[in-house]
Order: sequence, then C-alpha cells, then structure tokens
Amino acid sequence: MDDVREFLYKVFGYGFYPTVVISMFIYIVWRIVKIIGSGSQDDRVRRAVGAALPLLVLVFLVVSLQDKDNPIEQFFGNLTPLQRFIGGAVIGFALMGTGHLLLRFNKGTGPALYALFLSLLGSFFIWAVMGGILKTMNLFFLGSVITGCLYVVFLGHPMIRPQGQSKVQ
Repeated sequence: MDDVREFLYKVFGYGFYPTVVISMFIYIVWRIVKIIGSGSQDDRVRRAVGAALPLLVLVFLVVSLQDKDNPIEQFFGNLTPLQRFIGGAVIGFALMGTGHLLLRFNKGTGPALYALFLSLLGSFFIWAVMGGILKTMNLFFLGSVITGCLYVVFLGHPMIRPQGQSKVQ
C-alpha cells in the first residue's frame, strides 16, 4: 500500500497539481483575450488597458520590492488553514459575482472592469508563484476554485457577447 500511496502522491503532487495551476492561469488569459476581442475598436482599447494595468503594477512591485520580507507570505502564514480556505472562497465568490454584475451594464465599462479583475487575479497568481508562496496559499486557491466552480455550476459563467452587447448567461 505504501507503494500505491507514493505513486498516487507523485501523480497528483508532481503531475496533476502543476497541470491544474497552469490550467487556471491559461483559463484566466483565455478569458481576458475573449473579453478584449469581443468589443468594438474603442471597447478593445478600454479592455486592453484594464487587462494591462495589473501587469504593469506587478512589474513595478517586483522591481521595487527587492527585500526578502514578503508581506503576502507573512499574512497567509499567520492564518489558519480554515481561514485561508474561507478567504479563498469569499474571494472566488466575490470575483464571480462581480463579473456577473459588471457585465449587466452595457456601457463598455463592465467588460473593461471584468478584464481588470481577471488580470488582477492572474497577476496575484504570478506573484504567488514568483515569490515562492504558492504552497502557503494552496488552501486559499482551493477555496477560490471550488467556489468559482460551484458558482458556474449553479449560476453560469459571466458571458460577454460580441459587438459590446454584454449579457449574463
């Protein structure tokens, strides 16, 4: 049984887990690309700027914060595993709910803000990987993923329609 346990740990820990992490990031990028590409020329510029802003902030944070003290790791390190999971669940629900609410507005601002939120999540994810704190934040991301998936199962995912006609599925 120990051989089976170790085999499964290797498959899930060293094979499946990185696949899930990379897939989450690819999904975020794919959604941002779909959001940007579904609008008119003016809308695309607004959405692209919204998506690029968190990445620009990430670049400046990485360059300016060269010290070894990582406030995010300290914050998450002080939380209990249950608090990390609940925090991730709340953030996941808030992001999905915000996406639905923003896309109800048909003024071009909703999709641009949704692209901003997705890019912010992706930038935070990149920062967690670069800072080596992904292991500390596992339960946070697990809570976020479970809540996001349940949100999609019960309420559907936020959908952006072409030519700026935003409508929630």
